[in-house]
Amino acid sequence: ALAAISIAGVQLTNANILWSDASKSENYSLENLNLNTDPLVPGEPTAIDMSFDISSSKPQAKAHISLNTKVMVDLKNQQYSLSALQFNTNIESKDLPVSQAEFALNGDLNADMLTQLVSIKGLSFTAHAQKDEQTVDAKLTAELTANLASQQTDLKAVKLIAEVVDPNLPGGKTNIDLTANIAANLEQQTLSLSGLIVELHDLLIKGDINVNKLMSDKPAFAGKLDIAPFNLRQLAKQIAVELPAMADDTTLELVQISTNFEGTTNSINAKSLDVTLDQSKLSGNVAINNFEKPAISFKLALDEIDADRYLPPAEQGDKSSLKATSPAAPPAAAAAAGASQLPLETLRQLNANGVLDIGKLKISGTRSENIHIELNAANGDIKLKPMSANLYQGQYKGNVSLDARGKTLKVAIDESLKGVQAGPLLLDLTGEEKITGVANASAKLSGNGATVEQIKQTLSGSGDFSFTDGALKGINIAESIRKAKATLSGQKFAESDAPVQTD
Repeated sequence: ALAAISIAGVQLTNANILWSDASKSENYSLENLNLNTDPLVPGEPTAIDMSFDISSSKPQAKAHISLNTKVMVDLKNQQYSLSALQFNTNIESKDLPVSQAEFALNGDLNADMLTQLVSIKGLSFTAHAQKDEQTVDAKLTAELTANLASQQTDLKAVKLIAEVVDPNLPGGKTNIDLTANIAANLEQQTLSLSGLIVELHDLLIKGDINVNKLMSDKPAFAGKLDIAPFNLRQLAKQIAVELPAMADDTTLELVQISTNFEGTTNSINAKSLDVTLDQSKLSGNVAINNFEKPAISFKLALDEIDADRYLPPAEQGDKSSLKATSPAAPPAAAAAAGASQLPLETLRQLNANGVLDIGKLKISGTRSENIHIELNAANGDIKLKPMSANLYQGQYKGNVSLDARGKTLKVAIDESLKGVQAGPLLLDLTGEEKITGVANASAKLSGNGATVEQIKQTLSGSGDFSFTDGALKGINIAESIRKAKATLSGQKFAESDAPVQTD
């Protein structure tokens, strides 16, 4: 019977539909509805041009919507299409999250319900939204294919370009450029992003991400991310973030990160982590479990670092003077600093275990090698042991324990230095090699208190110190005595080429 019906077209001009519900004080209206179609022939494309205005009182909003496309409906073969689709809408509202918005959708949609296949070619979606001083402009393009029977959807050549303007953002705005291929299988609850490329300010991020248990309460993900080398100082300037003052203003100019990772919504494990910071390279793995109360585990190796470059710049003055790097505080200020409460609650919340190895370290001018530190901390019980390092032809070994489980902090140290050459150490530390020799020292001490000053006052334990092959440079006391005796006795003093030092 339908085949016998021939419709030359439909034309509807300036139609209006009003709905009012006085009991709820709700009013809705559809106005200026215009619809024009070509002849409606089953199985043949039909051009449709439609536009209308819609408004409501609760929420207070109004919109203009237009649709222009060619529709094909083949009921016999269950095939449907919207070709050259152009859908546009403009929205204005005082009650919605955005005060003004514009959306546009373009593409060619084809659906074959016999094979359960749906595709959209040339998919393009653009959006502009504004609220006060905040605006979002975005454009998404892709090619979509979907198998409704297997619940599998593929989005290829996905490209998203967006600009977000917000005075609260660093720098006032953010630009995002993203490309990827996306595949989702709802039957198997999997999602994958391959060939992911994200450009954000000066950051270029590449990677692949796979998600399992997509529809469950605990989805799991894994993948790989690479952040291309970037200048952190330049990036901080772009986003109006002020970096702390550093002794070397050429630091942070090279940062690069790559890692394989896996995790859930409540955990992350960065495996095969590689970080480049200027001339330093860090590798290993870091895992965080339970984001609400983080438990951190790590195993990291740093090849070398000059920490002095990243510390605040030293005061101007003679390097040999302690005042140059550590200005003396007034007695009242020093007492207040010593009396400040220790962060017991912070120490109780620390939950971490791991190992850190550093090949070479420079800090406060001093140099050490083969540093090894093991950390175990949970519920206020913190242990740094064992710790070891090679420095100035000698070796450091130590164990440090902090117990923050009580009302005060208990501290216990067991440390030793063996075979340390004092001359090179003092030269690096103060700029002068006043004393040479081999230093050996050990200390086993414990104390407790709520402040640093209280811990100092309660320290007890034992220690020892030895100094061998030592010399005080700059004066030879024995030679000075001999020279004085010769002068007093009227004898001529024979000059010596002995070092100007006192053994």
